[in-house]
Amino acid sequence: MDVTARVDAPAVVSPPVPCERGGRSERSTTRALLTVLVLGVTVAGLTWRTTDAGVGWLLTETVLVVAIVAGVAGGRPGAAGWMLAAATVWLAGGASFYASDWAEATALPASLVTLGALALVAARRIRAQSLADVGGASLDALRALPGGIVDAAKMPVHAVGPGARAHALGILRGALVGVPLAGIFTLLLSADSRFRHAIGRLVDRTGDGVELAVWTSATTAGLLVAFAVMRRLERPREPAAPPGWSAWPYRFEGDAPVRALPAAPTGPRVRVLTWGVVLAHVVGVFAVYVGANAGSLFVGHAHVRAPGTPSYAAYLHEGFTQVSVATLLAVACVVAGHVLLRPRVGQARVTGGRALVGIELALLGLVGITLASCAHRLALYEEAYGYTYLRLGVWLLQLGVAGLLAMTAARCLARAWRGWGSALAWSAVAFAALAGSLDADGWIARRNVARARAGAELDTGYLATLSEDARGVLPQVAALDVDAAAALAEAWNDSAAAHRRHGWRAWRGLGVR
Repeated sequence: MDVTARVDAPAVVSPPVPCERGGRSERSTTRALLTVLVLGVTVAGLTWRTTDAGVGWLLTETVLVVAIVAGVAGGRPGAAGWMLAAATVWLAGGASFYASDWAEATALPASLVTLGALALVAARRIRAQSLADVGGASLDALRALPGGIVDAAKMPVHAVGPGARAHALGILRGALVGVPLAGIFTLLLSADSRFRHAIGRLVDRTGDGVELAVWTSATTAGLLVAFAVMRRLERPREPAAPPGWSAWPYRFEGDAPVRALPAAPTGPRVRVLTWGVVLAHVVGVFAVYVGANAGSLFVGHAHVRAPGTPSYAAYLHEGFTQVSVATLLAVACVVAGHVLLRPRVGQARVTGGRALVGIELALLGLVGITLASCAHRLALYEEAYGYTYLRLGVWLLQLGVAGLLAMTAARCLARAWRGWGSALAWSAVAFAALAGSLDADGWIARRNVARARAGAELDTGYLATLSEDARGVLPQVAALDVDAAAALAEAWNDSAAAHRRHGWRAWRGLGVR
């Protein structure tokens, strides 16, 4: 009898296969769906018929922030998440407390941006020193949106059991047939006047309820899609391999040829000398500009008022927009150079010696001079014509560009600094918090009244367009012109009454500030 030797192959244990995406069970899907439904109803109740940003919006964003921080979508925010959460609530408070159009144009959209960034940071577990990764995560969220819509549509189906699913499908089929059939009978019976009046009264009484139901459904659907997108963005966790499982059950090292992966390209894309020549040309252009305008960059009122010189408006607007754009493009040239002069293999420092650093700093210095000249022109123009929203916005824009110049100069000197992008992102968050926290109406009113007390004309027509946030200047206006103070008080009282009509949802206008 032949005896054949048997060699037992090593046992292969397959890794656990999750029943759903991310390994979440039917019970966890049900809990997630119920949580999103509660959030949707809460948010709809806080924002329904809110035509003006108020305390309802503050509570809404606070509820969403708490939900994200608590890990509704699976992510747990670290330091970056907590800072973004604080910025979101702070900006929402600014949009609720101030009655100005400035708050609605700055704090309100900024709070939405920081809320979205918080969701991305929580889903991807982005650290504070890597906040620049939010940009890539935003693109991933856009790409994941179609799949998120599909997942959101499937979630109620996966959340219920087979029996409930069959009942729900039966109800849906009955509604698809019953609603058109009921409509036909309603049209036929509407020939009766009493029936027609009864239907009309029912529609009138249920109008608000239907509107609220539609808004609640839309809000909940939006939150459900956002929840599904965040789940798709969440970093997958590798399942733990059970004992005895091997990734290569039938092949060992050396059994097959190893294909070397192509190495990632490293090193500069252009030569340092070439890029230095490029920047030198730009430096030459700015040097000629500064030299040609050296006599008029920082002139005073006497120069503008002298015969044969341009007026205030001409002095401000002459090339103002073009110079501002050129300033941003010059900074972009320096940043683009750092991208082109990427580090070599095993190095973190951007390529470039002292000569290139000197050229970059010379360009940024000349750009800083032109930016300071623009700010000086704007200051003269405000002293001559007054303070407005637009001019305040230009001031903030110039402040942001000045901060960008300083950060770029630091990047030129510290060429091994890898956190420039994240520092820029955090600077943007701080700048948004600053812009959204400004009492713009009060500041503009105080500056204009101080200008009038110095002998200039007070533009009461423009002040009347501001909100009741400017009410604090009434005593100073009354000392200048009693009739103007009375007209402003009436305008601001009307503004406060309009905001007060929004009820508990509107914080603004409640009390004199």
